[in-house]
Amino acid sequence: MNRLLLEQQRTHHIFEKEKLSIINATPEEMHRIAEVNPKLFGTKYTRWGCQFKCVKCNGYRVHTGGIRSLLQISRIVNEQKYEHRKSCKHPKWEETWSLHAAEIAHTFVEMTTARTQTGDTDWTDITGAVITSGNFTASRKYLLINKALCGTNSTAADHGLRSLHGSIHFVESVQIQDLPGFDRFHNNMWFNVWTAIASEAIKMQFATLASSSHTVSVDTISMISMEISEDLIEGTDWDFHLNTHNTPLTTTFGSFANVTIQPAVHDTGDTYWVLGYAKLDPASATQDYQSRLNRSGEATSTNPTWSQEGEDANTDHSMHTYGRTFDLGASNNTFTVQCRNPDLSNGFHEFSGVFVLNLERFKDSNEIYTDGAVNLGTTNWADLAQTLTLTPTEASGDVLIYGFFTAIHQFVSGVQIQSRLQIDNADQPPGQSSYLVQAEAYDNNDEMGQNLITVETLDNTLHTADIDADATSLTNSPQYAQRQLVMFTMELAPGNIKKHPSTTLPLRGEKEEPLQEEGTNALIKSEDDLYIRQEEIA
Repeated sequence: MNRLLLEQQRTHHIFEKEKLSIINATPEEMHRIAEVNPKLFGTKYTRWGCQFKCVKCNGYRVHTGGIRSLLQISRIVNEQKYEHRKSCKHPKWEETWSLHAAEIAHTFVEMTTARTQTGDTDWTDITGAVITSGNFTASRKYLLINKALCGTNSTAADHGLRSLHGSIHFVESVQIQDLPGFDRFHNNMWFNVWTAIASEAIKMQFATLASSSHTVSVDTISMISMEISEDLIEGTDWDFHLNTHNTPLTTTFGSFANVTIQPAVHDTGDTYWVLGYAKLDPASATQDYQSRLNRSGEATSTNPTWSQEGEDANTDHSMHTYGRTFDLGASNNTFTVQCRNPDLSNGFHEFSGVFVLNLERFKDSNEIYTDGAVNLGTTNWADLAQTLTLTPTEASGDVLIYGFFTAIHQFVSGVQIQSRLQIDNADQPPGQSSYLVQAEAYDNNDEMGQNLITVETLDNTLHTADIDADATSLTNSPQYAQRQLVMFTMELAPGNIKKHPSTTLPLRGEKEEPLQEEGTNALIKSEDDLYIRQEEIA
């Protein structure tokens, strides 16, 4: 039946200028207001945002913001809702629309309803795990972060997880793993900087690769895209290096992906968020394969670290991903992913990546990192591994929250270490507290990271992020170490923006290229034509 795309919820916008509040204004009403007072919209409030979730299944949530065109954000909302309808019939939406001065363009897709696949050894799309093509502008660069819990129902079942652009998979994203215990989850996170291609979406796939009788499952999926080429400057505000050399490992650490930050591109004391990953091909099921994030130059550090024994020498492709913040001074700093096999010279480095982002380019941020190992207890979620607070300046806006810690397993068969991320004492993503069986070690040298990430809309009061953890047994004294939390707003810091194109709100009568809606035959022709002729999926 015919629908007005934006009719499901009337929106609530708060504008700070002259303490003006506009309550329950629809996007069309916003345009009428803009025609009367164009200065209000053409200067400060120039970027659209929308946060919506399905309250029928409570398993799908999207945050998108920093979008310069009402036409584009209408397309994004329509496409993302269409993707969810593939798995949730007749969804019910709760949504909020907003306008912001200078949010960086971003989209966050969260799925907390498990997806499973049985009896098919081919790679299969994870229904709903998509950032649709409308979120991207061709030739612009985007930070992509895809994270999920992935597991299987057998201890001898190879299973895999990978990311794609369009129909082409990112070779460096492919993780294939055997788990040491059934019904366990491996904490998988991968990132990349991608130059967008017209009409291509970002999606995730999974596979059970050993036998058609096995089941692979994924849960707590978080997908993030952030447009970093338009408001920020490559080599100054952010940088990325991907190493694609297939290189044999030795017993000493070899250096692979690396980024050097020179003091000329930042102020003394600026904080950088540094992400690293190594994709390794183990050649033995009894040897350890290690990687670390190495800092050199102004100061030295070799943490975080990751150590993981191979499980299947023929098929495994393990992914080590970690993140940490660093305060930089007046000298060069180089961040390098280093890898080795401490037991014997075998196995291969396949891919590695390093991404760095200056957090001072965002309006509000806070971070904390702590070294040192701490013994875990067995009471569910009773160990506070890390905590951090942030009070955003804006009355409402999206905040990215990232957490990491290293789980030191001291291998005992059947013992797991688990973690959750909470914002203001609530699971984010929701449902983490129900997962009481998570990561399990392969041997007594394993030190494997656990990544946690979300995007939340927060107001300008104090907010607290926590990483909680526990172990299922005290045998051999399992521990956690190298824990990190970082929070930063998507709102940019105007005084620090080096590249900020003019962004005025298009008013009625302005021409814009029509957008073909994905999954429909409808065409949005102008701001006056917001009706999407979309059939309900029965």
